[in-house]
Amino acid sequence: MSLSPAMQNYKDMKAKNKDYLLFYRLGDFYEMFFDDAIIASRELDITLTKKDCGDKQKAPMCGVPYHSVDTYISRLVQKGYKVSICEQVKNDKNEVVDRKIVRTITPGTVTDPQMLDEKTNNYIVGIFVDSSTDEMIFIFADISTGEVIVSEKYQKNDSNAVGEFSKYSPREAYSNVPLKSLPFLKNYFNDGSNSRIFTEGDPDDFNIEKARTEVSKHLGNKYENYGFSDDISINCFGALLSYLNRTQLCDLSHLKNIQFENKIDFMDLDYFTWRNLEVTETMRNKAKRGSLLGVIDKTVTAMGARKIRKFLERPLINIPEILRRQNAVSDFYNKTIERRELRDLFSSVRDIERLSSKLVYDTINPRDMRALASSFEVFPKIKNLLSGFDSDYISDIYGNFDTLDDLYLLIDSAIEEDPPVTTREGKVIKPKYNDKLLELVSFLKGNQKIIPDIEAREKAKTGIKTLKIGYNKVYGYYIEVSKLFANQVPDYYIRKQTLVNGERFITAELKDLETKLLTASETVITLENEIYSEIKTKLFDSISRIRNAAENIALLDTFASLAEVAQKNSYTCPEIIPSGVVDIENGRHPVVEEMVKDEVFIPNNTFLNTSTDMIALITGPNMSGKSTYMRQVALIVLLAQIGSFVPSSHAKIGIVDKIFTRVGASDDLTSGQSTFMVEMNEVSYILKNATSDSLLIFDEIGRGTSTYDGMSIAQAVIEYVAKKIKAKSLFATHYHELISLENELTCLKNFNIVAKRKNNEITFLRKIVPGGTDDSFGIDVAKLAGLPSSVISRAEDILKDLDSGKVYLSEPSPRQEQKEDDSQVSFSQNFNEKIIDELLNLDVTVLTPIEAMNELFRLSNEVKKNNV
Repeated sequence: MSLSPAMQNYKDMKAKNKDYLLFYRLGDFYEMFFDDAIIASRELDITLTKKDCGDKQKAPMCGVPYHSVDTYISRLVQKGYKVSICEQVKNDKNEVVDRKIVRTITPGTVTDPQMLDEKTNNYIVGIFVDSSTDEMIFIFADISTGEVIVSEKYQKNDSNAVGEFSKYSPREAYSNVPLKSLPFLKNYFNDGSNSRIFTEGDPDDFNIEKARTEVSKHLGNKYENYGFSDDISINCFGALLSYLNRTQLCDLSHLKNIQFENKIDFMDLDYFTWRNLEVTETMRNKAKRGSLLGVIDKTVTAMGARKIRKFLERPLINIPEILRRQNAVSDFYNKTIERRELRDLFSSVRDIERLSSKLVYDTINPRDMRALASSFEVFPKIKNLLSGFDSDYISDIYGNFDTLDDLYLLIDSAIEEDPPVTTREGKVIKPKYNDKLLELVSFLKGNQKIIPDIEAREKAKTGIKTLKIGYNKVYGYYIEVSKLFANQVPDYYIRKQTLVNGERFITAELKDLETKLLTASETVITLENEIYSEIKTKLFDSISRIRNAAENIALLDTFASLAEVAQKNSYTCPEIIPSGVVDIENGRHPVVEEMVKDEVFIPNNTFLNTSTDMIALITGPNMSGKSTYMRQVALIVLLAQIGSFVPSSHAKIGIVDKIFTRVGASDDLTSGQSTFMVEMNEVSYILKNATSDSLLIFDEIGRGTSTYDGMSIAQAVIEYVAKKIKAKSLFATHYHELISLENELTCLKNFNIVAKRKNNEITFLRKIVPGGTDDSFGIDVAKLAGLPSSVISRAEDILKDLDSGKVYLSEPSPRQEQKEDDSQVSFSQNFNEKIIDELLNLDVTVLTPIEAMNELFRLSNEVKKNNV
């Protein structure tokens, strides 16, 4: 038994789109069959049925209405599925003749604003690894906004490259190598977030000649003017373009806002720093609230929210550009009334950046157009308010601010105020916009008024008072008469339909009117669609103007947000200087002071330079505020270098090229690394990559090993930073013995957190003062944590004994009490030889860190068990 034509067509389409869930258009529904139907039914919680398709067995089937398909697609994409849309295609005679794939939607290629987080970009990343050099590059593209970011080059095994992913959070990767060959990305794509997918691409896409052709077609023959001057970046971008062209099936010419990462122009924030400082999300629950971004993002528009995040992603090290931004923020800060008026106007501006992308994909609907118009409507008022600003940055924006008056008038004069979502049923275009349309609509309205007249006339002629004229899509206009009056029906009535309680008829007059009205209605819808297409074309031709306007709104909204936060939270404008000084008076942690509303935040001073005050060694108990203090210094520097005001009474910030943090650690079980190994890897990375212009934050180095080992490592790191790197550093430690280094290193100063003891109770005052401390207050912290009183009491006794020189040993075993006889000596010697043999035969170079630790643990237990 052969398949039906529709099902054969479905199977043919599915064979070409095996990795995608195929949404197959059948009338007013998108249908899915076989395995796709089973998956969609499960994931979307919709009914699974069966369809007789001519096959031996009925096909599993489920479907969703066409008008709400985006909701279902969004849910599938959030779960990491890829979706292809198969539409009915019409010929010139408006007849359905075939079907074809018109859209492919994956986590990294979503463009509909309703399916995206409006405050973050949605990136797909191209990954290319050169097999001959092991050089690696990433290219991030947001096809909903047209942005492209080209990373610097890395070596294939450089795990620090994951920092790019932590900043841009791409949801999809297209790579010329498998994920297993990029172990540093394994956790990123397998972190429990199903919405991230990794695809090993078609090798043909990564052919350099094909890549050059793709880049040339996209950017023109002089693509090097955009920055593509080497094969590795061309290969990566060309392959990404091939993939996007093949899946998106539309003009991608808007992907030309290309930026190259350049560490000469921007501060370098590695993955650990980005995570530890909680710049855009918290470590614990990945939430915006509780992060630096959560504090400073008071933007009103979606474009502004994305722009302020970009400021944090790429802090500046160019002083003139920092001052240019800073002056713009100051301008908004000083003009409170104008700032509030502008923010009110910004609230009327929709996400015109992403709405313009719907022009590219030809998915813009009439309501989207009205959203554009309502945005453009306030542009003249915005520009007028900008005329009173003084800073160079705002003046430049004012000078090139396109109010898009012509586009506003185009949409406002053509599109109805409250149009339907689709153009399918008409009533989208204002009749007055087009003379022919006005004539047709007037004809329809005039003739529709004839119906009541015909009904009244027929009632009078026939004497049937219950006669009525109705309409439906199947039978058109009809005259309905109850069976009680059937014998009064005149001869010129033509029976159309028999009902239980009556009859329906038509007349020549009514049929002629129906033909005229239906013809006019169809003509109206056809004409409206033609006009709508013309408007789309005009808007598409102006897409670069819309994008420039979106960029200006984003910048203005960002500067206004930073000024709003500065005024609300009592921030001050920092002095930016080239020399390596960080001088902060009464600095505060921007996040902690907002989160802890029920107590006063204690401000602290900081002074660091590259000579006498290079390293601040901070001692004091856990829970006393050391980590908060060090993080606040880093965040203040970061804020200053994005052009923001900072939480302090005064600040002088010398430009920092990189910020490094070593704060906390946990086991990395997937790579077999213990807490201590993770900590040492982070320290190693800092020591290898820091410069004299960097800011280093070390929090409790050496905790993961024995006391003497940890203390030795901590001192060695301090000495290396002081003598080799010579970078400004904050070094917190619970090894208070290290305070003696102040006598040996002229660049190091001791500081401690003030703690007050009263009635055997400890209170942390959160104040940083000069000098070291010789007490770690560990038992006091244990008491605050709620350990049983008996444990606290015993710990205090043991501490007293240790301070007096008494050493605690375990209870002696019976064997230890015996005198060692000849047999014991012999056994001990044999055992020693056995252990030595095992050590000599152990090849540590082939062991993973976790295997080495396990082997050491086994040998240690053997020794302890035999009391050797």
